[in-house]
Amino acid sequence: MNHGALKAIITAWALLAGAGAGMAGQANPPAAHGPAGPAPAPKPLASLIDLNSADKAQLTTLPGITETYADKIIAGRPYRSKANLVTHHILPVSVYAQIHSLVAAFPPGRKK
Repeated sequence: MNHGALKAIITAWALLAGAGAGMAGQANPPAAHGPAGPAPAPKPLASLIDLNSADKAQLTTLPGITETYADKIIAGRPYRSKANLVTHHILPVSVYAQIHSLVAAFPPGRKK
């Protein structure tokens, strides 16, 4: 298997693991009154924390990110993709699942 295919599989698995975290063995609760409301809007790019430029204080505001993980994230820069946190063994999948929707890996030097 080539590196690109492995990366895609790991990324897909990480995203799926995050979507089902804490829901194993639980049935969907019935809707209180009719169908659920509209899906939440995606976060604007400006509100995402950039893995390539955030300082330690910003990184530790993320759920599950300790000072040790923040140091590892900073030491592993630059990132081409936020999934590199898993593929480069910076974070375990369980922690990545908590933050993947809150971070981005903008190219170094890019203005947001």
